[in-house]
Amino acid sequence: MSNQSAPNHWMSPDDTAAMWLARELRGKLSVRETAERDDWLAQDVENAVALKRARATHAGAGAAASHPEMLAMREAALAATPALRSGWKRLAPLGALAIAACAMFALVWANLAPSTLGPGNGEIEALEAARTHYTTRIGERLSATLDDGSVVTLNTDSEVRIDYTQATRRIELVRGQALFAVAHRPNWPFLVEAGGQAVRALGTEFEVRLNGSNLEVTLLEGRVAVGRSAELQRGNLSRAAEVEAGERLVSARGEVQIAAINTDNATSWRRGRVSFDETPLPEAIAEINRYRSAEIVINDPRVASLRISGTYRTADAMAFENMLVEALPVTEVDGARNQVELVWRDND
Repeated sequence: MSNQSAPNHWMSPDDTAAMWLARELRGKLSVRETAERDDWLAQDVENAVALKRARATHAGAGAAASHPEMLAMREAALAATPALRSGWKRLAPLGALAIAACAMFALVWANLAPSTLGPGNGEIEALEAARTHYTTRIGERLSATLDDGSVVTLNTDSEVRIDYTQATRRIELVRGQALFAVAHRPNWPFLVEAGGQAVRALGTEFEVRLNGSNLEVTLLEGRVAVGRSAELQRGNLSRAAEVEAGERLVSARGEVQIAAINTDNATSWRRGRVSFDETPLPEAIAEINRYRSAEIVINDPRVASLRISGTYRTADAMAFENMLVEALPVTEVDGARNQVELVWRDND
């Protein structure tokens, strides 16, 4: 599908979602409209989130759907052309569409009774069609707003599954690393399960990583409790480990350690960077390998004893390799399939 059939780039996702919702409410979309909508949804995960948010809002609006102003703005949205064709002559009608769509979406929100926005009062039912699975490939990052307003950001090669019920907001980290900015809902627990354990948010922003068989929890803001899922879901924190801002919990082989860390360095992956400070080379390479399809391997103990410092771009793996060869007494040789081996460079 060409870019010419995409919605106007200066309309926000919510504005465009309101327009598509109005057209869906009109009846079955034409083949052309369906293709244009699906093309827009495929452009950015936030577009899909916005449309689901619009549908959930409409589902809870009730009597607002028949409000005279809403009906008038709905007709205005339906009368406009959703696609951006070439040329500046289309800007005027699209500007009117953006205003109408935005106003319609705002009106739906304004007519929602507060009681419909809490768990147990229709919210979960309205979110049944919400996306429940997010994943990234090697080298990718993804950020998505969940239906309660929480935001999840996935690092490279990561996967989460969302399971919101009336009792609990539950997320399973299947693999990789994810950062959570949790919407404050005191009566609706937010749990992240990973590696047989669970993290309960106590109004916070935190990161969870599965590093092999180890669970790592880094806290940027607020507090979290880490322990058994069933106990945390019931609110029993007596046997849970509590982590405070600026700390990282590492659970390995049944032992739990909590230590202060530099959270800016720890979350530099959100900016496409990784930072090392006198880090053992095998540990640094294990981190870099998460962003590469061809692994760097070390078999020589002399190479394994080296350390490195610095900040590196995750998207420029070749620059990292070049740095190793230039700054350290090592060179590269072909290893097994999809591997590059670092070996000690003897002086000529």
